[in-house]
Amino acid sequence: MGLADLIYATERPEKVTLYFKQGSSDKVYQAQLIAEQDMQRAEVRWTVRAAYGRRGSSMRHISKLQGDTIYYTEAKAVYDKLVQSKLRKGYSPGPGGTPFNATKLHADYAAVFDSVNRPEPTGWLPQLLNQVTLEEAHGIYRGNEGNILLQTKWDGERRAVMCNVVGRTTMHVKIIGANRKGLEVPLTDAVRGTIDKLCMATTQILILDTEDMGDYLVIFDVLKYGREDLTRLPYRERVIYLRAISEALSEMNTPFLMVDMPFKPLSFVEFCGYIEDAKERNEEGVVIRVGSTEYLPGKPNTGGGLYKLKFKESATCRVEFIHPTKSSVGLELFDEVKQQWVSVGNTTIYPNNTFPDADDIIEVEYLYAYPGGSLYQPVFKGPRPDIDEDAAVLSQLKYKKDS
Repeated sequence: MGLADLIYATERPEKVTLYFKQGSSDKVYQAQLIAEQDMQRAEVRWTVRAAYGRRGSSMRHISKLQGDTIYYTEAKAVYDKLVQSKLRKGYSPGPGGTPFNATKLHADYAAVFDSVNRPEPTGWLPQLLNQVTLEEAHGIYRGNEGNILLQTKWDGERRAVMCNVVGRTTMHVKIIGANRKGLEVPLTDAVRGTIDKLCMATTQILILDTEDMGDYLVIFDVLKYGREDLTRLPYRERVIYLRAISEALSEMNTPFLMVDMPFKPLSFVEFCGYIEDAKERNEEGVVIRVGSTEYLPGKPNTGGGLYKLKFKESATCRVEFIHPTKSSVGLELFDEVKQQWVSVGNTTIYPNNTFPDADDIIEVEYLYAYPGGSLYQPVFKGPRPDIDEDAAVLSQLKYKKDS
């Protein structure tokens, strides 16, 4: 009896190749729903396999199902969920890698694609920060004395806000939020209402770079004010527009939008004092800006004039498993040397947090890591739907100094 004889007429293997091309990212993700024959039991085991990586480079291969016998319906559900999650993150079935927003698709994938709430690309991409040590931060100040601006490193999700007053007879404000990948995401009604008033009270056209803290947004940069594109201005000049936003919000007296006005240290003592004050406030870290820096999307390989000094270590991890009896999940990271996923411990999910699913990408705060072992004192910070699993790598960990 062959494999074809064991498969019901309604059961069929599936596969799809998805692409993501945006900024410096050019990635491929392949998913397969596969039937395998168990020769001893004379039955079929369905499984889901995936491979991903940069286009043209070696792919990482993973299996999404474990166990002796997996029925088609179970494997199909895992496969569909996997494809949907990639489409929501902006992957596309077209090799051009344009973030997915097509309506006419290959019949094999139409049912899966049509069930996705498809995000639209906005055209915005964030300027990213390079992480530095305290010693490196001191060097940055000394090399740019008099041209340094400091802000808090906020512990939320990156969010751009684009608003524009449209209409001639009946004017209204069109508001769009964008995540770290530049894909459209919703904003709360309270935030949208406040942005509506801000846009009407100022210039009627705004693009703001913010951090979404859940109930409110923190604005730390202004990229467009009226019809003027500010991205080619040095940050010290964009601060003028940031101050105008701050003054408008102070008159509105709203809790849903706030501005993080940068601090300019006049001496090395003031520079160090700002960092120590942020530590005492238990902030995540400090953002260090060279005042002459323009707004360029992506992260430079070195330097770039925009840095983050973090006081607490955090890691982007993939959920390995859900504990069957405890409110916790297993964590895993991809070892780029051995080309395999490795366990790095467990973390508790408290009742006030959204419980993640297996294979979800989450952020975990920790004190340090043991080489070849687990994270020490991991704390679940939240899901990271805006980040792919290729960020969950072992090389990101910071190890105990005396290890």
